[in-house]
Amino acid sequence: RQFTHLAAPNIGDGVRVKGPNDEAFLNLQIYPKTGDAVIIQGNKTPEGNYTSHIFIVLDEGIWDPKIKGKGKWRVAETGQGLSDKEKKIVGGRSGHIATRKVEFKGGRWWVSAGDMAATKWMIGWFNIDNLDFGPPLKSHEYLSSFVANSVDPAVDQLIGRWEISSSNGEKWIYFFYKGFRCFYAKAAAPGQFKGAGHWLPKGDGYIIHWDLYAAETINNVKGNASSGTASGKDSFGPFTAKKTSPGQMYNFTSTIGVR
Repeated sequence: RQFTHLAAPNIGDGVRVKGPNDEAFLNLQIYPKTGDAVIIQGNKTPEGNYTSHIFIVLDEGIWDPKIKGKGKWRVAETGQGLSDKEKKIVGGRSGHIATRKVEFKGGRWWVSAGDMAATKWMIGWFNIDNLDFGPPLKSHEYLSSFVANSVDPAVDQLIGRWEISSSNGEKWIYFFYKGFRCFYAKAAAPGQFKGAGHWLPKGDGYIIHWDLYAAETINNVKGNASSGTASGKDSFGPFTAKKTSPGQMYNFTSTIGVR
């Protein structure tokens, strides 16, 4: 139930016969949805091993209204080669967001990257909706000693707002949310997000893993719910941080393309 198998029954590397899941997929009664992990496989290497890859589907796909079994997804993946243009966008890291096309041909769901020819086919996908992650944590708030009203806040409530003074003279505002999400904006325009990432506790502070930039650390966190100080380091060098009252945020615009 957690994994949807395709192209069954499996009769080796030759022609495959459509199974019930393939028919349902062709009619879009079932298909990978946001967060599902898709497994694809290619032909054997000279050493006799199959090539394989896993990616995470970021949307429910765009499907050709005239051709069953033909569409494309936005996906998150790693371990794949990048073009020079892509390396500039993601800072040289292999983890990236890409487009994967899919088409049902010859009894297989062939998957291709970008405009390249398909060399791998779908084995199936993990249905994240059917996985049991257990009950959510309700009383484990890492920043509870530094924030106000941290007990069961609404999802749109800030738990930390820091003013960053960078060593190159620029000033930024970092916004920390429950769910370990964070955003930043220029201090001169705090209502317009310029980027996003995730924060995690580390020592006496936290580390921020930005989506498109190198990770940063914030250390020596001191203060209370409404004020405090900290130090950190970004790509420009060391910076100082000043805690301000979290409050609520409404009517903020974004330039980072979050869907």
